[in-house]
Amino acid sequence: MEFGRDYTQLPTYKEFAGLKAEVQVRSILQHAWAEIEHDDLGYHNKNAVPAEIRRGLARVAGLLEVADREFRDIRKLASDLQNLPLPSLRVEGFCEYLAPFEITVARDKVITGGGDLIVRFNTNLTARYGPEKPIQVVIDDGISSNPVRGRLSSATGVTFPDALPMFVGADLKYLRFKLSGVRLNANQIGLSGTKPTIITCALAAKVSDSESSPKVFATKELAVNKIGLCVKFEQVTDFRDRTNCNTDLAMGRIERVILGEVEGVMRIRLTEGFPGAFRDRDRETGTERVPCNHGVRFIAQFSGVRNAQQIWVSTTSTVNGIKLALTQTDSNGANAFVPVDAGPNLILPNGQVIGLVQVGLFNGAGLAVWEVVDAPESDQVSSVELLVIPCWWSNENCPMNAFNAGITVSLAPLSTIGTASDTAPIPRFGPSPGPFQPWGPTESLDQKKSDS
Repeated sequence: MEFGRDYTQLPTYKEFAGLKAEVQVRSILQHAWAEIEHDDLGYHNKNAVPAEIRRGLARVAGLLEVADREFRDIRKLASDLQNLPLPSLRVEGFCEYLAPFEITVARDKVITGGGDLIVRFNTNLTARYGPEKPIQVVIDDGISSNPVRGRLSSATGVTFPDALPMFVGADLKYLRFKLSGVRLNANQIGLSGTKPTIITCALAAKVSDSESSPKVFATKELAVNKIGLCVKFEQVTDFRDRTNCNTDLAMGRIERVILGEVEGVMRIRLTEGFPGAFRDRDRETGTERVPCNHGVRFIAQFSGVRNAQQIWVSTTSTVNGIKLALTQTDSNGANAFVPVDAGPNLILPNGQVIGLVQVGLFNGAGLAVWEVVDAPESDQVSSVELLVIPCWWSNENCPMNAFNAGITVSLAPLSTIGTASDTAPIPRFGPSPGPFQPWGPTESLDQKKSDS
């Protein structure tokens, strides 16, 4: 490179006219090679170097190039890992599994002395841990990396007795604390308005019993608390027209239903609040495969249903690769997966065939629970759909606009207490606000026609 004419015409740079300079940008390994080749072997007299030595240098140059590329790739990988987005946990969850994580602490920040290591979170821990998957920590100090089991010492903390190292070797710049088996009550901290909440933890040390409180020496952001389920109710079409339903609906197992008395079919659209919120049994608790009773479930709870009314729901749904199946459960949506056999079919105007099952009602209340039986991994937000069909008994004379049942849709199984326990199923969720009343009060069909 050299100065351009515009510069060399200036008095300050005139003396540099015609001079050329070379700028080399190279890595440390490339620089080491250049030093050897230039100074030790004669850069300007390659023919003076014997052929055998030149071949050896060529092999070394190839090794240095490979090493240089590997160092570059490792540096990029390390940078990418540091910049990974935080994992998402469902805000509805009372028992959300946290994937194994590690906290790197500078040597001069670590408190040593062989005391207790205390890890505190900004939300409650669950009590669901035991011999099959304990909460444990591995401290990589260059000498020992044996896991230490922890015990819950408070609602938000776990203690690892005598886990702190006595000292940190002078040759170590950092100490790594690797934790696994942690389950959090993600519901406890909720959301701050509509903004996601950051779940954090802190490492603290208690070297002696005389200390009034543990000393915090490191903190880390672990996950983001987000809404896992978004629900939208939509009217599909007006099914009072007999031609939209097949004969099984009129003459089969629900022969007492008069098609003229079927209320509008309701589509429930369930959308993930973030990718991966809907998980099947194999993915529910991550790659660690912590024992899990079932995949994510959706519970639709009906209330205010009159004696003259009944409700039918679809038994299966497959959208965006996510497959749902209706299952028999207890009143909270728990118990082992037992699929429900479909009864009659409903043929939608677009030709789609939907298997139906009647919801059992008691004192005007009932529920239906679907389980995610297959949920492929995806980095995109997905939605699934369910159908709910309210209708009337044929021998009842009730006004059509009196169907005013409520419906609440939540992630399931629902929690019966505010904190997780040893025996409660995983996952467990809090109920959604409700109920929503999508069917009424409505105007009569004749009134709608006159208004139009």
